[in-house]
Amino acid sequence: MAETVAAGDGDEGNQRHKPGRRRKFYLLLAIVAAAHCSSLFGDFILDDYWNLRNAFEAGWSWPRLERGFLMDVDRLHDGWKLPAYAGFQVRYFRPLFLASLLSDRALWGLRAAGYHLTNAVLHLVVVALFYGLLIELLGEPRRAMAWFGALLYGVMHFHAATVGWLSGRTELLPGLTMMAALWAYLRFARTGVWIYYVLSLVAVAGGLLAKENAVVLPLILGAAWMWVVPRPRRSGWLLAPYATLVVFYLLYRSHVLGGVSLPPQSFYYHPPSEPGFAWWAMGKAVCVFYALLFQLPLNWPLELVLGHMPVVSVPLLAIAGAITFWLFRVVRGKREDIWRRLGWFAAAWIVAAMAPTAPLLLAPLYFYFSLAGVCLLYLVIWQRLAERGRPRWLCRPGWRKAVPVILAGFSLLLLEVGNFLLIHISRASRRVVDQVAAEVGEPAEGVRLYVVDLPVIAAHMKAALELRWPGRPFEFHFLTLSPGRAAAGSAVSRLEQVDDRTLRLTALGRPYYSQPFGILALDDRMRDAFGAGRMWPARGYRVELAQVEPVGHWRFEAVRQFLFHFDDPLASPEKYFLRFSNGRLERVLFR
Repeated sequence: MAETVAAGDGDEGNQRHKPGRRRKFYLLLAIVAAAHCSSLFGDFILDDYWNLRNAFEAGWSWPRLERGFLMDVDRLHDGWKLPAYAGFQVRYFRPLFLASLLSDRALWGLRAAGYHLTNAVLHLVVVALFYGLLIELLGEPRRAMAWFGALLYGVMHFHAATVGWLSGRTELLPGLTMMAALWAYLRFARTGVWIYYVLSLVAVAGGLLAKENAVVLPLILGAAWMWVVPRPRRSGWLLAPYATLVVFYLLYRSHVLGGVSLPPQSFYYHPPSEPGFAWWAMGKAVCVFYALLFQLPLNWPLELVLGHMPVVSVPLLAIAGAITFWLFRVVRGKREDIWRRLGWFAAAWIVAAMAPTAPLLLAPLYFYFSLAGVCLLYLVIWQRLAERGRPRWLCRPGWRKAVPVILAGFSLLLLEVGNFLLIHISRASRRVVDQVAAEVGEPAEGVRLYVVDLPVIAAHMKAALELRWPGRPFEFHFLTLSPGRAAAGSAVSRLEQVDDRTLRLTALGRPYYSQPFGILALDDRMRDAFGAGRMWPARGYRVELAQVEPVGHWRFEAVRQFLFHFDDPLASPEKYFLRFSNGRLERVLFR
């Protein structure tokens, strides 16, 4: 019969240590809270506006909350779309996430700091649950090791995107419920108190209402049952209710959404039937391995780059295989050795938690729950190295104390850098929104806004303006995204009026769609679409690719010059033309 590390560690002999334990627990939460307090100074950005609008439109109606989470490119703006993105729409079943935004609205209105505070509090609860979970796994004698593992998880730099970005709550809520379910299940396995088992089931149900990636939780619980908890005969039936919940959820979700809702093929989602999927999958696997194990800040579109460069990705994959073999040898021990079984459990946790995001783009916020398994694996490796006494320099008493502090401090430093960048970008995005509102003032009904060289960070401008101008119908078109960097820098281009209904836009520096957001996102499917003379219709105008040129290592087509042919005169009173230049949006008047 399996035996956990915690087995036999009763609470009766530890009463005198409880005040000290509480102080250490509060210190843990204080350090993590201090690390994330800078996120309160950020603002809304990108998907935040979409999610807020979805929640406010749904309201407290359960049928609307069930179907309220919508990603629709036609709601991004009213202008022309590249063929690769035309018709992009996906609907998710995430009522708990939308309900949390409605609760924040009741508390904070549209003050972004309040929403970020809720994210930070949710993260603190997750860290507290993970601390309790590690104590259940490691036992009371190793409470200090559990404390450090929870601290390292709480300040990992990847959490800047999860805690400091409002849309990161799509990972925080399922992360909290899955951590609670796992902790309660382990607590039940040790104590036999059935209320913990019921609490675990309730937490699983909450996770499924928060996000679909909670469907993997029965697999993680099964791994815990197999490797780290006592297993009386026929105790496996206790896992059946979890699987039943998942089956019921999938059937109900399919009923609500009208079938299995999968995103269309794009830079965001890569189905196995996509040409070149194997190379892309290899590139992503390499990025995920090194990002999780070594905490490297790898992000989209690096997996696309490696997918196009097998000469780099194949050796990196071979090195990853060698590292995995070394880890296997380090973790391996006797069959009944608890550290060996904890190592297998940690590996199963990491793989299962990442599985739902396998076909999606590489994004750090998807690592949130997997990183807890990584921290557990770190503790197992640390224990194994200490047992072997190798390498000797690392196992010296002084270094054994210094290394954890250095590792936590380095993670904390990177976290603050990530928070600073997110604050800077979100405030720049907010300035762009404010500039549009200042130029237009109180919009008249039927006003049409046309923006040239909009920064990518403000691509969700329409949703932001809908929150700013509720109930006022208007059209929003961004004719082009900035050909320069994604942040709010200056675009180098020339805008000319050809006649009373035609505009010519020429990129003087980098051509349009020549940066990672263009070349790599469009991929091979856009090679035929980008050709000189190609024309696409839009609402009230047509877009012509006047000049096209190959750019980049793979010679993708990029646009040097656009022609915009409008149905109505450019000087029509309902038209507002805005151009982003020299760090701000300014109105452009035509004769």
